[in-house]
Amino acid sequence: MRIVMRNAQVDYRIARIDQKSPLFESLSLLEKRKTRGSLQLTENFETDELATYLDMAERVDECSDISGTEKYPGFMLGPCYENVTLPDDIFRLLREYYRVIYNSQQPIGRTIMQFGRLRIGSEVYRAQISPHYAKRSYIRAKFLANRDNTIDIYPEQVQFFFQHTTQSKTHHLAYIRWYRPDQRQFSLSLSNENNTCSAEIWQHAFYAMSCDCIIPVQMILSRFIPYNMQFTSRNREINLLGVISINKQFHI
Repeated sequence: MRIVMRNAQVDYRIARIDQKSPLFESLSLLEKRKTRGSLQLTENFETDELATYLDMAERVDECSDISGTEKYPGFMLGPCYENVTLPDDIFRLLREYYRVIYNSQQPIGRTIMQFGRLRIGSEVYRAQISPHYAKRSYIRAKFLANRDNTIDIYPEQVQFFFQHTTQSKTHHLAYIRWYRPDQRQFSLSLSNENNTCSAEIWQHAFYAMSCDCIIPVQMILSRFIPYNMQFTSRNREINLLGVISINKQFHI
């Protein structure tokens, strides 16, 4: 597994080195290790998937314009509902989303194809529209603040995934609700154990609905485990949301 991961990283970095760079002459030193046995059968598939994901993640870091039409290593899964008509409030958010992305207001249809699950790599994300999947609908995604162009990672809950076609392009999007941040941060530990894990503390409340509730699925980074935290401060009971991150994984 380490060999496949290392080879994928080498291929990805080599492909991004300019021929005029001083590093180009040293590429011969980056020799890929040979795979043996069953790894030879899966290396091409897994390295292509990993390279695609790495490229997608880097583009998010660079704040490049991502509209939802870009390639990603996955696809949407059922339950699937065709020809779903968006309610007025979400339709207005979608119109504003396209206005911001394309810097123009074009007429769009309000019919979408709605999905309950999304696969990226080997990870399957769920949506809140299906009660059976609601517990796995918590994700972390990149957020670009329009006021100062800073990038932050926020937790949110997926309401549903959907595909929408406009200007002859199919957009792969998610309708989500962002959690509000809290200023407190703690380290959580298991009872009678030395093991600890870092957890971010957020409010249970969502931000108000806006066009930021529509995001490209390419912005999704990982899932998280929600944890209900209750404590008392000055005779007042406080309920907060603990966010325990789950790193993105590749099964290779």
